[in-house]
Order: sequence, then structure tokens, then C-alpha cells
Amino acid sequence: MSYSYQNYYQGERKINYRKRPNKSTDISALEIANITYADDNGDGALNKDEIAQIYFDLINTSTESIYGITPVLMANKTKHIAISEPCPIDTLKGKHALRYIIELAGDGKKEPGQISLLLRIKHGSNQNYDVEHIVLGAKKK
Repeated sequence: MSYSYQNYYQGERKINYRKRPNKSTDISALEIANITYADDNGDGALNKDEIAQIYFDLINTSTESIYGITPVLMANKTKHIAISEPCPIDTLKGKHALRYIIELAGDGKKEPGQISLLLRIKHGSNQNYDVEHIVLGAKKK
């Protein structure tokens, strides 16, 4: 069933709202750029009671949309940080980019020290692609 709406400048157009987009499964055109770390006190290290953010841009360099991707940040061998829950991205249109933010927080019990993080892109139900390895230094005393 199609619906029509009145466009003020172009006249009447028909839109089929039930048509589903062709689901692209190729994420080779996905690029990660401008990875930035920012913490509350600006010293470049995550303290035990501090909140920090990692910002990065997801860029779709193809003309086709990419569907169903989820950036995931994983910490290696540390139990003293909390990482925000990943937020799925339903659609990233072709030739578009978006800024993604992940929050980190110290657990308040112990200084996390040097943190090794792995940025991974989850695509579909079971495909994972390792994208970037990020190392955050320990606070210098």
C-alpha cells in the first residue's frame, strides 16, 4: 500500500512506506577517523573517580547505506573501569559520517593504571571486526 503526501514545491508524490531497504552486508567502506580521548581533568589518564570520553567519526565512503553496525569498546585485563553500553546504528547512509561517543568511568576503588582498549565494529549477529587498539597511559605521580 502506498501513501501520498503534498509537497509544497514539487506537487504530489507517492511514497511506499512498506518497502524495506536492501540490506548492505559490506562494511569495507566504513572508516574510523579522528579518535580523541578527553577526561575531566585533562591529564590524559583515567583516575579512579573520573569520567572520560572517547570520540570518533564513523565514515561511510561508499554510495550505498550500511545497516546494523555497533561500535564496541572492550578493555583488556582491567576490572577497574566501566564502559558505556554500545548503541546500535541502524543506518549509516552512503557518503555520510557520524560522531560516536563512548564514556569510560573509574570504578572508585582503585586507579586503573595503563588501559589497553580494543575498538571493534559488530556487524550483524556474529561478525566482529577489530578496528583500532587504543592505549591510555597511567597517571604520573
